[in-house]
Formats: sequence, C-alpha cells, structure tokens
Amino acid sequence: RPMHLWPDATKTHRAGVYLAFTKNSSAIAIARVDGRKIVLAYHLELRPTPNAPLKPSEVCKGFAKTCKRYGIVDVEGDRHSVESATEFMAEEGVAYRPRDHLTTAGNADVFTTMRTQMLEGRLELPNDPRLLGMIRETTTKALAGGVVKIILPKQGQAHGDLLMAVVLACAQAEALV
Repeated sequence: RPMHLWPDATKTHRAGVYLAFTKNSSAIAIARVDGRKIVLAYHLELRPTPNAPLKPSEVCKGFAKTCKRYGIVDVEGDRHSVESATEFMAEEGVAYRPRDHLTTAGNADVFTTMRTQMLEGRLELPNDPRLLGMIRETTTKALAGGVVKIILPKQGQAHGDLLMAVVLACAQAEALV
C-alpha cells in the first residue's frame, strides 16, 4: 500500500503530534477509523540539523494544515512547546490538546492500546522501514509498583518521536471503534 492515504471524508481521522525543534524530531501521525480497523493514513517526521533547528511556527502551521485536509479540527500532543503549538495551530483553525498523562504509566497505556491493535490484526501500517524499526526496537522495563516504562529507541537525533505521534493517533482512534 502507499505510504500515505488520501483524505477520505467518509472516515473519521485522529491526529497525534510530538514536538521538538532543536535536538529531537517533530512528528505528526494521522490514524483513520475504518470499521473496527485502525489505519495509519499519514505520518511525517521532521528532523532538525545542528545548524538548522526546526521553526515552531512553520512546523505547527504545517501540521495544522495537514490536519485540516483530513477533516481534523483538534490534535493531541505532548506538553513540549504547548504555547507555540496552541498559538500557531489555532491560526490555522486547529485546536492543540496537550496530553496531560504522558507519564511513565500513561505512555504504557497508549503503547498497550497500539500493541493490542497489532496483536488483534486491527492495525494497518505502511511498509516504512524507519517506523517499523522503531516499533521493533522499543523495549519495556518493569519498575517498582507494577509500573512499566517504555524505552524508545534512539536513532540519531530522534528518540522515537515519530513512533510517539503514531501511538497517540492510534490510541485516540481506538476510542472511536
């Protein structure tokens, strides 16, 4: 299947973003609900270089425009750069909702949701070697009190930022199934 799917007004879409601008990547993922199936319709990772950090206004406005093409009016993301994300996405008519519970336990919850989708054969992902590599290289560590810590792979300047956006989008889509 193609890496990205065209917007489909007959389907519901949800977006997840993970933002960083100087040392790590910024990423967006859009998951489509198709019956009981979750389909990763779109994903993009923008990586800064040492001499060219990403510009918050350009990243956030670009992500918001992509959301609008898919009929998405609000996006869920991390708490990094909340003010910039809120301001610049609003300029494009998209509300930014920071996910308050991206804690160790909260991360385990959204990753468990995506893992369940995969195990049940309800998640369709494109054949993207970078994304699939991040999924394969993600590990867990048991902590005191029964908490599970998700350990994202580091690839160059990225710390699984693309995967975090995908997981956020897929977990939101699951709530609609």
